[in-house]
Amino acid sequence: DEVQQILERSDLVKYTRYTVNEPEQILARLETIREIGYAHVEDEMYLGDIALGVAITNSEGRAVGAINLGVARPQWKGAEDLEKFSSLLIAAGRAISSRL
Repeated sequence: DEVQQILERSDLVKYTRYTVNEPEQILARLETIREIGYAHVEDEMYLGDIALGVAITNSEGRAVGAINLGVARPQWKGAEDLEKFSSLLIAAGRAISSRL
């Protein structure tokens, strides 16, 4: 499996105590991301940082890039922002992907 090969050759650094860097946890998270259409992480690279991201895919559905949004925790409005920004990112990702 390509994902497993990528994980095996990656340096899975734990940047903060919240960083998910265990291959099994990453694989489980990828499953969820595929189901809901976006990634959502908090405090994994920097404490106080919240990020959302979506894949950009080519005509075969293969991920060829991504777009993301980072928000500082003091500006984050929880579920309200999660719903609003994930919807916008998914729409933008689909629009970009449709042009590839």
